[in-house]
Amino acid sequence: MSQMNCSIEKIGNRAVLRCQGLGMALLWQAADDFYHAVKRLAKFSQDYSQHKDHARVVSEHEVIDKQLTIHRTGLEFTFEISGRIWFQCPWEIAVQISKAIYAKAREIEEEEKHAQVIEDAAILLRSGLQIGITDNRKIRKEAWKAAEDIKFPGCIEPGEFVGKPTITQSPPAVEQPVLQRN
Repeated sequence: MSQMNCSIEKIGNRAVLRCQGLGMALLWQAADDFYHAVKRLAKFSQDYSQHKDHARVVSEHEVIDKQLTIHRTGLEFTFEISGRIWFQCPWEIAVQISKAIYAKAREIEEEEKHAQVIEDAAILLRSGLQIGITDNRKIRKEAWKAAEDIKFPGCIEPGEFVGKPTITQSPPAVEQPVLQRN
């Protein structure tokens, strides 16, 4: 992205993409749409670059958030804001930009849904499942604290360990002949 002089930052609850002196602020949902649109359009570009079938140039576009349009012609991407060309780049750079904005969108989404993530993680912890649903250490610590307050039947007490269940198979029982007396 340094070749394109682009930056992605978080301002409030928006991911801001700045390229060529202009910027666009996207809510995390629109940033997520941006990522998936570029990913869909880049799929053809990747196949196209591998097969070198330059006789066939196909053009496609996706509209994001009613203002941003992404065009793909062959291996080139063009980004437009409100109908005006914002910048152009090769498909590989478009994919890098979309991955970076997607990561920023995930951070914003996690912050917006902070309380729900803590509650979900706490329930999983109290159930004995230590599944990480976030990489944020602060949220994980809060989830451990919240897990101590949760009480429901069959719940594991704080500090208890949950073992791994094992299944053992015994050989089938052999019937013993019954002796009968006459």
